[in-house]
Amino acid sequence: MLRLLVRVTSMDHAVYRQIVHETMYGQILLDAAGRVCLWNRWMEDRSRRATEKVIGKPLSEAFGSRHQLSGRLLRVVGKSLDGSSFAGRSHAFAPHPLPLRDAENPRKWLIHSLTVRSIRASNGQRYCLLEVQDISDSHNRESLLRQMTQELRCHSVELESSNTELANKNRELDEFVYQVSHDLQEPLRKLLAFSDLLNEDLGDKLDEAVTQDIYYIRDSASRMSRMIEDLLRLSRAGNSMMQWVKVPLKDCVTEVMNTLSLCIQETGAEVLIDELPTIHGDPGLISQMLQNLSGNALKFVRDKIPRLHFTYELVGDEHVIGVRDNGIGIDSKYVHSIFTPFKRLHSRMEFKGNGIGLSICKTVVERHGGRIWVESEPGEGAHFRFTLASVRPFGVEESPGQAQAA
Repeated sequence: MLRLLVRVTSMDHAVYRQIVHETMYGQILLDAAGRVCLWNRWMEDRSRRATEKVIGKPLSEAFGSRHQLSGRLLRVVGKSLDGSSFAGRSHAFAPHPLPLRDAENPRKWLIHSLTVRSIRASNGQRYCLLEVQDISDSHNRESLLRQMTQELRCHSVELESSNTELANKNRELDEFVYQVSHDLQEPLRKLLAFSDLLNEDLGDKLDEAVTQDIYYIRDSASRMSRMIEDLLRLSRAGNSMMQWVKVPLKDCVTEVMNTLSLCIQETGAEVLIDELPTIHGDPGLISQMLQNLSGNALKFVRDKIPRLHFTYELVGDEHVIGVRDNGIGIDSKYVHSIFTPFKRLHSRMEFKGNGIGLSICKTVVERHGGRIWVESEPGEGAHFRFTLASVRPFGVEESPGQAQAA
């Protein structure tokens, strides 16, 4: 049968026969009349049809009477033999062009691709070559990929729906916090006002105990008012619309220093500033965070001139910014809990504040996709450090016309 391929190769026929039968894919050669003249061993193993049973038969009968080939395939074969140049390939997702089974598992249909080509031998005779390849592995991978893609698409839809719902809940919560805070502030203002009126109206008529009671009422009302304001600040830090722009950190530090200039002058504080980068983020939130950290650095100092150092280090793709002080320091057992809202380590008599500032810092950093921590020992000062990405987060567009000048 290999005489049909005379002059296609100059190899010895026996060698050529061995090569054809040892290939890792199936080969079927049809003569000009559409009869099988080559059926290699790969085809024998997967069709369960011996070569001698198919040689000389039309392709439509090669697989036995129980298997009928598609009319489309037979038309493609016919076109390749009609003298026109033709090449056709079965679609990878039409997995069974031919009735073939897995060589090791006869119960399993073989997923394969089929290529049909027109060949003209050197003697002028025309043949049709069918090449069959096992694509089970790639088909399974593609099926798995399609399944995973579909699952991912479903998860994306669910996530988008959840994000929308969460955004709506956050808006509702923000509105609720604002309304409740406003409603709570009004009676507190009246409480403060009437406390002042009691002092004005009764004056010296009040004994010392009553005067002290009025003082406690007023002090508690003032503290409650400040706590409500701090809650509003925390809510705004976590729910306000963010501006993603290029932010020169040096400009933010300059703004903070201007805001704290009076405190810096009064304490004689020493301020050191490393060379700071330009990052992507919300300039207002970042300035608020730096002001909270700087204010703490100036506040938590005993009997010494405050020293405030803005540090910077590039670690991989992350900017690591820090605010280091020479203050009273923090016990290691509190380095995590200090970021909890209203967590205080000292009495109000010693240091003012409600313990909300570091919670705001944590919220701001996390909204920028970073993390914040503190390195400290009692009496050795504290180094608050946080990370910010060196590039804008994927999928986040820069706010138009908002970038600060570098």
